[in-house]
Amino acid sequence: MKKKILICDDHPLIIDGLRFAFNNHPDFEITRGVNSLKSVSELIANILPDILLLDINICGQNGLEEISNIKSRHPQLKIIVFTSYNLPSLVNKALLEGAVGYILKDTGSNDLSLAFYRVLAGEVYVGPGVKFKNERTYFTENEKGITPEADEITLKHILSERELEVFQLILYSYTEQKIAEELHISKHTVHSHRKSILKKLNLKNNTEVIKYAFEHHLMPNV
Repeated sequence: MKKKILICDDHPLIIDGLRFAFNNHPDFEITRGVNSLKSVSELIANILPDILLLDINICGQNGLEEISNIKSRHPQLKIIVFTSYNLPSLVNKALLEGAVGYILKDTGSNDLSLAFYRVLAGEVYVGPGVKFKNERTYFTENEKGITPEADEITLKHILSERELEVFQLILYSYTEQKIAEELHISKHTVHSHRKSILKKLNLKNNTEVIKYAFEHHLMPNV
C-alpha cells in the first residue's frame, strides 16, 4: 500500500506540481493539498497521512509554530518542512519543534522521494543545499552572507508576535513598567515575555538584546 503524503502550502502550483511528479510513484501518493493551517489538523484526522509536507510561511501564518501542536495530536506523523527559506536558525527551530526533515522547494523529486524513505525509516533528513548547524546554540546566527532582511525574517520565526513587540520596545530602552503601559498588559506578563526572548536568543540582559539588534541590523531608526 502506498504511503500517503499531505501537503500544506499556499501555492496551488506547488501542490499541483508535486501531485503530478508523484502521480505514478510506486510507494508514495500525494493524497491532498491544503492551503490553510486551520484546515490541516482536520484533514490529518480524516485521511491519516504518513507524511506532512509543511511550508513555513502559509498566507502570512507561521508553520513552524504549528509543528509541536500537530505532533502532540498526531505523534506518529512525520513532518517535513518544505520551504524556500534557507537559514540555519529556521532549520534548527523546525527540528526542535518536532519536524524530522527540512527540504528546499527547488529540490528534485528524486531527492524528495529519498527524504520520504529516510524519515519513514526513523531518520532525520536535511536536504541537499540546506544550511544547517548541529550545535546547542540554536537561535543565534551571524553567518556571512545572511542579509539584514533575512535576519529580520529569522527573528519573526523565532519570537511570537507579542515577543517581537516587547523586543522592539526594549530597543527604545523602555522599562518593563513602561512596556506594560504601552502594550496594555501587566508588568508580570512583560517580564515573562522578556524572559522568553532572552532564552530564545541565548542572551543575558537588555544590553545584550541591543547588541544583538546592532549585529543583526535590527535597530529602529530613531
